[in-house]
Amino acid sequence: MTGADALHLVMTVAFGALAGGLTNAVAIWMLFHPHQPRGPRFLRIQGAIPKNHERLAKTIGRTVGQRLLTPSDLAEHLGSGVLRQSFDQAVGAVLHDLLTRERKSLREELPPAARAEVERLAAAVGPSLAAGLAGRPDLAEGIGGWLARQRERLAADDTPLLDRLPPDLIAAVERGVAAYLPLALERVAVALRNPDARSRIEGALHDIYARLLQDLMLHQRVMARLVMTEKTITRLLDSFSEQGADDLARLLDEPAMRAHVARAVNDAMVRFLRRPLATHLDTLGAERLARAEQSLTAWLASAAQSAPVIAGLEDAVTRGLNRLLDIPMGRLVDRLGDDAAARLPALVAPPLWEWIQGQIPGIVTQLDIPTMVEQKVRGFSLDRMEEIVRATTQRELDLIVRLGYVLGGIIGVMAWLTGRWVA
Repeated sequence: MTGADALHLVMTVAFGALAGGLTNAVAIWMLFHPHQPRGPRFLRIQGAIPKNHERLAKTIGRTVGQRLLTPSDLAEHLGSGVLRQSFDQAVGAVLHDLLTRERKSLREELPPAARAEVERLAAAVGPSLAAGLAGRPDLAEGIGGWLARQRERLAADDTPLLDRLPPDLIAAVERGVAAYLPLALERVAVALRNPDARSRIEGALHDIYARLLQDLMLHQRVMARLVMTEKTITRLLDSFSEQGADDLARLLDEPAMRAHVARAVNDAMVRFLRRPLATHLDTLGAERLARAEQSLTAWLASAAQSAPVIAGLEDAVTRGLNRLLDIPMGRLVDRLGDDAAARLPALVAPPLWEWIQGQIPGIVTQLDIPTMVEQKVRGFSLDRMEEIVRATTQRELDLIVRLGYVLGGIIGVMAWLTGRWVA
């Protein structure tokens, strides 16, 4: 081989290698550049990716949503054990902070916007309840139905009243009755001074005296007639109206008599209280119970819709809600027990997880993953797209360029050999 032949071989191989390498480098560059069409109309060029950006975004979105990240894949991943463990840990952390952190009142804990909304609602609850109560035409019907249900329940109640009333109340009633007896006797004396009452009592005593005489023998009846005359009965009533009540009052002031009266009153009350409420209701009768129920229903409905009650209800509800907002909450664990922070996560997390798992299938089917990916890819700039592609394929792109140099050199050798063979 002469020097000219060697030079020809080197030049052929060099130009072939340059042609192959530069062609591949230009081809790779034209994947991304130019971003906008360049050149005359019949030779206008634009990079492959910029030119097909929209179609590429749609293809990537369809591929990811239909093959790489399907709804079933999402549901399976969201139900995995690893995610469940993380979920349990998150629930435990939230509950631990909720239970153990010292908290001020709800008014102080809420952010300003939420606090203003809660205060507005608290101020509106009272008037709203009052207006609803005042404007309800079925209030009487509701009260009547409630009273009827209570009456039916009490009519089947066999529990004695003694077991329902507090002992202090029973003792107070006994003392009140004992203290009222002297006053009752005094009122009897006053009543005897009334002409109409006196005449009624005289008639009753005459009737009693007449019945007593019928049970006596003849000679006893004659003696009784001689001793107990009309004047005797009149003097008896006069004496009782003037001095009898005072004598009886003094008698009741004696310790022994007070003890007897107290025992008698106690025995009477105990007998009364040992009877079940159902028995007392039966004694009243269905007709009187119905009238009492109607009267009580009308009174309660009228009272509930009166202006003072409505105003009081509105004020009480408003003040109660505002006081509730100002009560310090403290630490919830102090009210629920020291082991609440350990118990509650195990109680709350499983049902909450099951509920979330039940919602996942319906949620993931609503996710349009292809469209989401497509919109995301469309939002990438062309420089960002080039950066992403080069970050993952730069090694392969460099290999393509080098391979172009090698193949170009090989083609140069083959061209030189062909030229030699032809010559």
